[in-house]
Amino acid sequence: MLKRSYGDLNLNREQQESENFVDINVKYRTKTSYEVQIECKGDWNSELMIGINKQLIPKYMDNSKCEYGIYLVFYTGHKNKKINVLEKEIEETIPPKYKLSIKVVCIDITRN
Repeated sequence: MLKRSYGDLNLNREQQESENFVDINVKYRTKTSYEVQIECKGDWNSELMIGINKQLIPKYMDNSKCEYGIYLVFYTGHKNKKINVLEKEIEETIPPKYKLSIKVVCIDITRN
């Protein structure tokens, strides 16, 4: 596990949450109740479209009582979809209860 601090933020990579390891955990140092779990996936990952409901919510948010999550997608064009289309499709998998607390972020890592 890698731990780093940047100003008022503590960042932990591969932090253990219960019996699972979240990709990145961010906590506000002076108010540790401010916490974000970040799950990272490449667009080539076979579990890309189910990762929010299979990992982020049950394993890293509900298990740790964390209220906020980021689903970070590394976009390579693997799915032959435009980045904004893929992002919207993933957002549609977020259950209504979590619509305000989970943000999908797609980062274009293609080299054109």
